Amino acid sequence: MIKTPDARWRLATQDIRLDQFESQSAVLFHCASGNTHLLDLFGACLVRFLQQGAMQQSELVFRVAESLNFELEEALQVHLETTLDSLQRLEVIEKL
Repeated sequence: MIKTPDARWRLATQDIRLDQFESQSAVLFHCASGNTHLLDLFGACLVRFLQQGAMQQSELVFRVAESLNFELEEALQVHLETTLDSLQRLEVIEKL
C-alpha cells in the first residue's frame, strides 16, 4: 500500500465544462477565464470525481485507480500529485 498525503481538494469553480475529446483525452473549458485545456484521461477522471464534491487525496487516488484499472503503486501516486499540481496552477482545483 502506498502512503498518500491526505490533503483535501475541490474544484476552484463549478463554472467549467468537461467534454470527452478522444478515448484517452478530454477538453476542459474554464468559463471564468475563457481558457481551454486538453487533459489526459487521468486528469479528466480527477476533475469528474471532484465535480461530485471535495475529496481527500487518499480517496482520489483510490477512486482513480479503481476507475482506470490501475494498480495502487508509487508511480500512480507521483502521477496523481503532478496532475493535482498542474490543475491547481490552472486554477481548476484548489486545496482546502
